[in-house]
Amino acid sequence: LQTAGGGGFGPPLEREPERVRRDVLEGLIERQTAEEIYGVVLTEQLAVDEERTREKRQKLRSSH
Repeated sequence: LQTAGGGGFGPPLEREPERVRRDVLEGLIERQTAEEIYGVVLTEQLAVDEERTREKRQKLRSSH
């Protein structure tokens, strides 16, 4: 059984990167979604890349 994800609470770019990482690990969101919507960049080992996440979020904020 699969269901759609909910809208969540608060702006995606303000969600703690570690929580986004957990969502990926639990299969709640795709890695691509973590990066494109939440601005969280994960390494190949699925750890949060802090520097690239900071850069990605800054880029996403400036594009809105």
